Amino acid sequence: MRIVKKRMGMEVRIVTAGAEWSPRQFGLEGVVHNLGLLGYHSTGALYRSCTAGVALMMTCHPSYLPFELMACGALVITNSNPSNSWLLKDRENCFLAETSPTALADVLEEGLRNHALREKVVENAAQMIAERYSDWDAQMEKIYRYMVACS
Repeated sequence: MRIVKKRMGMEVRIVTAGAEWSPRQFGLEGVVHNLGLLGYHSTGALYRSCTAGVALMMTCHPSYLPFELMACGALVITNSNPSNSWLLKDRENCFLAETSPTALADVLEEGLRNHALREKVVENAAQMIAERYSDWDAQMEKIYRYMVACS
């Protein structure tokens, strides 16, 4: 995030949510604004207000965060992970990056600056969610079965 903020300056506002912590403690004052813990309804409002959301996933099962970001119209930026390739398609419904600070910064900056591509990817992602994953009960059952198979 330091790299992105250095490159884009005031063009970008980077926020985090989900835990109480101080950016100053980590040398991120002026780089990241932490919103702390958010309630369920506030989380959706945050996602709908964001241009992009970063969700890194290293395990064999996906986080629910990319689904939520896609459904809310935010561009998903995540790491390449063969276990999640059934869902996450680079430049089709998300932007994928290798897991290094520079690679992630490059992809995030591209996603923020390339408006036409971002709009196409966000539209594809929202359509995919609406068509395939809007029935949460059925989808959670699939995720559960997938997780059991991975363990």
